[in-house]
Amino acid sequence: MLEDVSESASIEEVLKKLKGDLDRVLKKSQVGIEKVLKKSQEREKELKKSQEQLNAMLTNLKDPVFVISEDNEIMFMNQHALEQFEEGYVGRKCYNALFGRNQPCEECPIESVIGAGMCQNRIEKTITLPSTNQMCHFDINVSLIENFKGKPAILELFRDVTKQREAEGELKKYRDHLDELVKERTHELKEAKDLSESIINSLPGVFYLFDDEGKFIRWNKNLIDLSEFSNEEISKMNLLDLFKGKNKNIIAKAIKDTLLKGENNVEAIFTSKSGKTAPYYFTGVRIMIDDKLHLIGMGIDITERRQAEENLEHTLIALKRSNKELSRFAYAASHDLQEPLRTIISYTQLFSKRFKDKIDDKADKYVDYILDGTMRMRNLITDLLVYSKIETHGIHFEPTNCKDLMENALSNLNALIKEKDAIITYDRLPTINGDPSHLTKLFQNLINNAIKFRGVKSPVIHISTKKVEHEWQFSVKDNGIGIDSKYFDKIFVIFERLHTRQEYPGTGIGLAICKKIVERHEGRIWVESEIGKGSTFYFTIPLIEYKNNQKI
Repeated sequence: MLEDVSESASIEEVLKKLKGDLDRVLKKSQVGIEKVLKKSQEREKELKKSQEQLNAMLTNLKDPVFVISEDNEIMFMNQHALEQFEEGYVGRKCYNALFGRNQPCEECPIESVIGAGMCQNRIEKTITLPSTNQMCHFDINVSLIENFKGKPAILELFRDVTKQREAEGELKKYRDHLDELVKERTHELKEAKDLSESIINSLPGVFYLFDDEGKFIRWNKNLIDLSEFSNEEISKMNLLDLFKGKNKNIIAKAIKDTLLKGENNVEAIFTSKSGKTAPYYFTGVRIMIDDKLHLIGMGIDITERRQAEENLEHTLIALKRSNKELSRFAYAASHDLQEPLRTIISYTQLFSKRFKDKIDDKADKYVDYILDGTMRMRNLITDLLVYSKIETHGIHFEPTNCKDLMENALSNLNALIKEKDAIITYDRLPTINGDPSHLTKLFQNLINNAIKFRGVKSPVIHISTKKVEHEWQFSVKDNGIGIDSKYFDKIFVIFERLHTRQEYPGTGIGLAICKKIVERHEGRIWVESEIGKGSTFYFTIPLIEYKNNQKI
């Protein structure tokens, strides 16, 4: 009995102990559960706060933002996305709402980001905005959101790059245009280079470009042919290598002078590789290339010119000899030839006085013919002498008052003027540089010519002058019979006549003398006329103005 009691007490103690242990475990578990619940609540608060912060951040972004689920459903749009797109996009498939497709795009980023486990991706799309119906280019940055409302999702940030792409398009057009211009310019430069090469090689002489040390930079084919050196040899040569002896010194000095003065020319003997020589006339001009002095020029073969100069010298010697002989002839003509003419004229006139009307009419006519012929011969010789002296004798230039010349000419023609009742006027005449005796003869012949070829009315002649550029222009105008324009040049040729001697007497040398005098004064002479309306003879004298017989 006692054993039963003890055993019963033991069981109670064990149960009591178990209860106490159980109570302690339950109490401890309750505390743990409370801590877990507290932490869960805190975590939930943190998640809620993070979600709110995320929503606030996405809402306030300046670019459109979309959050899209793993099954392509639009879960969220920020304010900028709503303004540019439509509120009804939320809940719709992104490929349908944004791109009007019935299935995902081939390059859909959702599978690559969520399915392949990538953290980020980037694509570019062109979308027509419903708000403006304008096509825009968007650079879309795709990022993974591990938990959005309890699900994995992706965040798509739309950056409008329309202006950038348009600018890039314009830039590409500009670059393409620039590339075309570069191609065209390159082609033009090539053509210009080919043209310059063609021009340089077609020049009649040698062409050269060398630096201030005399080293050749560029040359033409003529230099190769003349020097007998190759292109490679010339490229290593100095310009002075093409000259020998004193000619090398001449060229060296000419180069130095050209580089100092800017331009120069010189004659020197060119020596080829084989030793052949030729006289050349070289020109040079200083130029700057890449801030360095260079000299460019040409050389012309003057062999023919030298030969022509020698021939001219021989010709001048022969001409001087001929002039001396002509002077002797002129002297003979003025003395030896005119003396027998004077004798013939004198005795013919004596014969005519003594025997006139004593033989017969034919004899009287023959005597008249002899007198007329010898008188014409004397006048012809006199005019020829004048013509030859203009050509062979020197002209003495000095300040010459044309008014004095005119008065002398009119005095010489006084008898003829009175006989033909000629009226002669003239303007104020200048002082010019010329030979007084020759110019007097010029005025005299032109006035005499105007009186001779008068019309029905008495001769009216006017002389005037004016400045024309760098010369004095004189005119002698008459009211005579006029000249056909086809004879304008012919009348100035020696011995050329437009009328018979019976109509208008003369030697046919007067206007030729005028032309020779004007040309010796470095002027020109011509005529303007119409048949029956008179003529105007013009001539020019170089303009040198004087005041008190001094050049101005």
